[in-house]
Amino acid sequence: MSVSTLYRPTLSVEHYLKRAAQYHNILFYSTGLLGLRGVIALWLGAGVVAFLLRSRKMGFGLSFWIVTILPVCLIPPRAGYVLYVPSIGLALYTSMLIVFLRRVVLTPMFKRVSTLLVSNDKTYRMPSQVSALVVLMTVLSFVHSRARAAAVSDVLRPQQQVLREFIEKLRYLHPTIKPNSRILLLNAPFAGDNWTLLFSMRLLYDDPSILVDHPGLRSHEDVYDYVFDCSLGRGLTETSIKSTSCHTPDVSTLSSSIDDTDPDICWHGIWNSDPLLIAKNGGVTWSGEEGAWARITFIGSTLTYVYTKAPNRGMAKVTIDGERNYVVNLYDYDTVGQASTTFSNFQRGRHTAVIGVLGKRDRRATDAIIDIDAFLVN
Repeated sequence: MSVSTLYRPTLSVEHYLKRAAQYHNILFYSTGLLGLRGVIALWLGAGVVAFLLRSRKMGFGLSFWIVTILPVCLIPPRAGYVLYVPSIGLALYTSMLIVFLRRVVLTPMFKRVSTLLVSNDKTYRMPSQVSALVVLMTVLSFVHSRARAAAVSDVLRPQQQVLREFIEKLRYLHPTIKPNSRILLLNAPFAGDNWTLLFSMRLLYDDPSILVDHPGLRSHEDVYDYVFDCSLGRGLTETSIKSTSCHTPDVSTLSSSIDDTDPDICWHGIWNSDPLLIAKNGGVTWSGEEGAWARITFIGSTLTYVYTKAPNRGMAKVTIDGERNYVVNLYDYDTVGQASTTFSNFQRGRHTAVIGVLGKRDRRATDAIIDIDAFLVN
């Protein structure tokens, strides 16, 4: 995963602490309440409290929180959803602190009242517990209701509204769809997001086998069970065209350098594009679906396939003019950008090359993904 800049770690204590401060601020509905020094002071203070109270549970909870946020603090920032596992430690620490405060503040008060009303009565424990819960929920509800509007509404509500309208229209058009459906979304909302629509549609139809394409500028040559157009101003409509064909490139437009974003590349299968700093133009297009392929047309006598070597890379099958077949192993122990393989010794002229996911990998590889960075033609 470190091949993608979205998951590439920055290994420094300062970076870790800055990201930790950012995630603490999310919990406090703030953008700048805590800085680097603030988060250090907070952790030290929480540790001192746990030590003074001699609470191993609080110590464990604090340690769990600090350790489990480490992975997400080393990679580019995410939203607060990444805190669901670390929050277990925070919940443990906070709950033990609340129990202590209840015993120190509320329990003596209710015990004194209970003794005045009924001699030697020991029913004060339940009222103190209920009162602690009521006070806590009241405070949290008040803080949450005041802060949520400013921190959440401007960011999430517009996206939620778009997604809600999309799902409602889709449910109206097709209350059910057949299993293992392949769906193409033209002009889809959430451009550049490969997951929101996929997960939403799988949840809507309770079918994890659904595959969703929204190719953007890519030309696809596939057959789909359903094709929907989400063009602005038209709402969601279903088209009668269930297949898409790639256009034949104009000879005069063919270039000697073809990037993975080039509209003249024809794609088949599920492909995803990700930013990658070490790539030729800052990004690659990749697939792990066996049988997926990309086709290019070029004029020349030599073709160079540019790709990324990495521990999770598999083998690519390269076919030129439907006759010459090659296998390229993209595996490497380390991540190597702009690696390349050159194919030559064919007559200068117009040729077609197909690069496909073979579905095989080196025994040391962790996956069978292949990617396309660029093509160079001579």
